[in-house]
Amino acid sequence: LCRRLYPLKKQFLNPFFRQSTSLMEGALPVCMNTMYRQEEPHMKRAWPMTIAAILAGIAIAVAQNKVAPCLGVLQAAFGLDLSAVGWLSSVFSVMGILMACPAALFTNHLGPKNACVLSLVATIVGGVIGLISDSFPILLFSRIIEGMGASLIAVAVPTIIAITFPPERRGLPTGLWSSWQFIAQALCFFFGVAITDAFGWQGVWWSGIIFALAAVILVLAILRLPKQKSFESAKPDIGSLGRTAGQRPVQAICFSMFCFCFSCFGFVTWAPTCWAETLHINLEQANWLISLFAIISIPAVVLVGWLIDRVSHRRVSVISCLGYGILVSAAFLMPNRAAMIPYTLFYPFFEGATSTSLWTIVPQTARRAQDTSSAIALFNMASSCGMLAGPPVAGAIIQAFGWRAMVLPLILAMSASALAAAQAKERVSGT
Repeated sequence: LCRRLYPLKKQFLNPFFRQSTSLMEGALPVCMNTMYRQEEPHMKRAWPMTIAAILAGIAIAVAQNKVAPCLGVLQAAFGLDLSAVGWLSSVFSVMGILMACPAALFTNHLGPKNACVLSLVATIVGGVIGLISDSFPILLFSRIIEGMGASLIAVAVPTIIAITFPPERRGLPTGLWSSWQFIAQALCFFFGVAITDAFGWQGVWWSGIIFALAAVILVLAILRLPKQKSFESAKPDIGSLGRTAGQRPVQAICFSMFCFCFSCFGFVTWAPTCWAETLHINLEQANWLISLFAIISIPAVVLVGWLIDRVSHRRVSVISCLGYGILVSAAFLMPNRAAMIPYTLFYPFFEGATSTSLWTIVPQTARRAQDTSSAIALFNMASSCGMLAGPPVAGAIIQAFGWRAMVLPLILAMSASALAAAQAKERVSGT
């Protein structure tokens, strides 16, 4: 009704009451003006722009995950031990913490499109430096540059989704965005080893550079964001991060994500070893099951994203957090190999539901729309902290008390995540 009345008001009243039109428009309910803006012409381009941005994220995630397929070759080429090789991957989590706040400032002042392009350029530059490196320190330096790009894209793409889609329609695009790491892991899993066998580790690096170059061209050609659509007329300021960090809904959603990543990465790191010891299966097979989770998660997050648009965001997040807590703790109580089949089918859906629902909520937790990038940056920082804390804490618990001792910490962590998600009050659309 609002969408129909608003154009009629402009068509019939403006010629006779030009002076009063602006006053009437100001008196219209916020929901009417918001609904009208959502039907602007740029909405027809919302999906192409979002797909381009997500592909840019996948290109950067491929660069992030490209070490695993050529792990042995890199060890032989640079004379590295497992600890050094581990830093080539874990440096991304460190950069996620260090670059979260700068990423928000870059996105605020450059705009999400320019931030997206800059992140891809960083990935390309890092890849080129890695190609010409002849020592581990230079190779690690190249990974740090790539990590900067990953930190920037993790803020830019959710901001683009927040600009191009209203809150009630963000579930599906956010679900697609939540699959960026899963898709990259699947690409590296299926093609990385073959490329390494044919062209060495340099072939994997060249593939990442070419993918990033194609993504730059796509972003420059397709991404045409509306000017100040969701962020009104106020420009983001340097105090945005501090102001946003003090808001309870933002604190709640960040704590919920920390608990989720703590549980998820503690599980991913130690579950294969647990299954190998307790179920007497090959460690390679156990690791393959973890890779299979990532592949199944791709359609899972899309389905969950579609569902979130039709029900309460917070309700989905609370239910998924509790369900995920039960499943992730059950990994360390697996009775036999037969139980692995239903577990493999159910686990990705609850993992995808938790991640997607939390990502959908976070843009609306900031009190002001122009603080959206800051809320996303703090959310990414909490995520990276959880990724770093989960594996060593879980390892210490397992070493001290055994595999089954992980059940209680995981249930407590995900219960806390569900409670925090329930407290993450969302901003009213249009404010």
